[in-house]
Amino acid sequence: MNLHLFFKIFSVFSVFSAIFMLQFVRTISKARTDAKEPTIFVICTISAMLLIYSLFLMSEFYSKALILFCVYKVCAIWTYYLTFSFNHAFTNTTKKLGFIKELYFILCFIDSVLLLANARVNVIFDLIPARTKAGFFYWGIEYTSKFGFHKLVCAILSFSSLALLISSIVKAPSYNKVKYVTILTSESLVLIANYVFNSLNLPLNISLLMLVASSIFIENYVNKDFSAPVLIGPLNAITESINDIIFCYDSSENLIYANSAAKNVFKKSNDNLENFAKEFRQNFLKNRPSELSLKLENGEERYYITEYKDFFISNSNIGSYLRLQDKTKETLESRRKNYIATHDLLTGLFNRSGFFKKMQEALYQNTFKNPILICTNIKDFKLINMIYSEQVGDSVLQNQTAVMKRLPGHRKSIIGRIADDKFAILMEKQDFDKDIFEEIFNEVSCIIEKTLYNIQIVAGIYEIYDKKDTIQSIYDKAKISLDAIKDSDNQIFSFYNPSMMEKMLKEKDIVNDFEKSLNEKQFSIQLQPIMDKEGNVLGAESVVRWNNPKYENLTPSSFLDVLERTSLIYKLDVYVWELVAKKLHEWKKRGFSDRFISVNVSSKDKFFIDIIKTFSELIKKYDISPQNFKVEIRETAMLENPEKTIAIFSQLKKLGIKVYIDNFGTGFSSLNVLKDFIADGIKMDTSFLSESKVSGKNKIILQTMISMSSNLGMEFIAKGVESENQMLALSKMDCKLFQGFYFSTPLPVKTYEAKYLQNFSQTKK
Repeated sequence: MNLHLFFKIFSVFSVFSAIFMLQFVRTISKARTDAKEPTIFVICTISAMLLIYSLFLMSEFYSKALILFCVYKVCAIWTYYLTFSFNHAFTNTTKKLGFIKELYFILCFIDSVLLLANARVNVIFDLIPARTKAGFFYWGIEYTSKFGFHKLVCAILSFSSLALLISSIVKAPSYNKVKYVTILTSESLVLIANYVFNSLNLPLNISLLMLVASSIFIENYVNKDFSAPVLIGPLNAITESINDIIFCYDSSENLIYANSAAKNVFKKSNDNLENFAKEFRQNFLKNRPSELSLKLENGEERYYITEYKDFFISNSNIGSYLRLQDKTKETLESRRKNYIATHDLLTGLFNRSGFFKKMQEALYQNTFKNPILICTNIKDFKLINMIYSEQVGDSVLQNQTAVMKRLPGHRKSIIGRIADDKFAILMEKQDFDKDIFEEIFNEVSCIIEKTLYNIQIVAGIYEIYDKKDTIQSIYDKAKISLDAIKDSDNQIFSFYNPSMMEKMLKEKDIVNDFEKSLNEKQFSIQLQPIMDKEGNVLGAESVVRWNNPKYENLTPSSFLDVLERTSLIYKLDVYVWELVAKKLHEWKKRGFSDRFISVNVSSKDKFFIDIIKTFSELIKKYDISPQNFKVEIRETAMLENPEKTIAIFSQLKKLGIKVYIDNFGTGFSSLNVLKDFIADGIKMDTSFLSESKVSGKNKIILQTMISMSSNLGMEFIAKGVESENQMLALSKMDCKLFQGFYFSTPLPVKTYEAKYLQNFSQTKK
């Protein structure tokens, strides 16, 4: 081997340097740094460079030496790339410039392919045997113009790496600049050494020694804890920026530190603050509160959670700190949520939950000697929102709140808005005065003036004898007394009595027994005839009956109202509709296909069933004429969600089913109903047309309604006709259809058929 001893020593040193650096790879793999992975790759690549360069120096054969030098150059280009990757990670720019890093990877890959290909084609560089002046053999490098691509890639990567460090130096805080300057200096020295080697074309690349030294230095440097020298500053900044109050004391209980929050809250000078903090600590330790409220000089109240701890070193107490954690925002938010949970936002009164809770506390603490609970509501309050707008309705409720707060004993009384227009008052019995309450109610009524609609407030009252009774039971009794006067026009106050409870229990029985009775088919229909003025029966209205001895004397309206309130009415309606459809099918088979039966539709039905689908399926199932399946809905029911209701009945008309508005004239927007929806007919209760009132205003009203119906192409059915005089008077007004007890009460189906269908059959023959 024709090599100088110097080259042998360098080669051996290079091998050991590579082994030494591999040891650092193992060490750095355990280190905590964002640049750990790139650092490992850099060290591995440099180790490979050293090893390959050593083998190159020891090689005497041209082809072997050329291959080794090509691989060495490949390692060099990837060292540049990995150095850039290291700087990319070390400067925390991993989320930026990602596309540039990918571009550089492609450039390095292309350069690597060209370098490896040079081992065969020798177009980038070639090896030339040479000797030093002292006669020592070495391989000289002869570069061609195509070597410029490799130099360009190296230059781009080098300057990009330095640019990352320079940019970080400019942007970084002063206490962080030093680490970037150090890395920049180390990498710059390596580049300078490499430039000197290439410029002088020396036989031995001594810049590799600089690269090894720089890599070892950087590897250790990046794992150094940079936070320790600047830890005090940020900690001080943190304590100064938070709203928490912090006092630090030494072992002699003297104040050694107070943050800005403490100074701002207590408004003390440094001298006064020290004495105040010492006294504050002593008072705190006596009570040790977990929560604390402080009122500031400007009147603001703040809320804190307290924390107190002692500092120990080698089991010796060196001091303590007191921290008041500011929870003002959370406390106020909690109070706001609690207020929302227990109060009505429109009126500011207790809501149902808050009122019940407050009433429970008052009765438990015996706040009232003789308490009474008063429940109020406004009759037909929904109509106020429909006719005048919800804003007017809200104004009524707010006005009622204002006047109720002026009631005798209102400061002691508990007032709440339970739901919608329902209010409740818990007060002393001696403070209750009917006249004052009536005056207050009248004051609320004055909000809507110059209108046919009159606001009427009613009240149910329960005197609480047993304060240990459940709150729900007490409220139910007051509510029962309120419900007892819902149909009365003149009564304002209703006092609870046990018979009301019996009525409520009876209604509960109705609800409890309904499902079973429906399954057992205890419900049937009766038919009340609808006639013309010649006495011909054209059809009938179906009336439901409950065939159960337990409810023998129960009128249909009684259990229908209960089912309506409890939203069970839709089940009974569907049951009745099917009974009527079956009967119409039977009549059709018997030759009475021109007779109709009308059924009622509740305003609640549309919320639970598809009315259109139900009627359509019944018509198809029983093969009946839609015109014989007539539908009636109360006018007041049409005012509840009128758009949806009108849409449903318009679709029924498209099916061929005739739709009638029942009890027309009882609502407050009758003409609006006719404007928006042209029905097939209207049914108007004429029972008010008594013997003494056949003439006068009533006659004019009826005459107008009959004429209007005719002009609109609608049938007019006079409902509730009870005497011959009524029938004759209505006939003179050109009324053509009648229904009422004068003609017939509702009849069992067989009785109706025997009385009217047979006669009709004989007439036809």
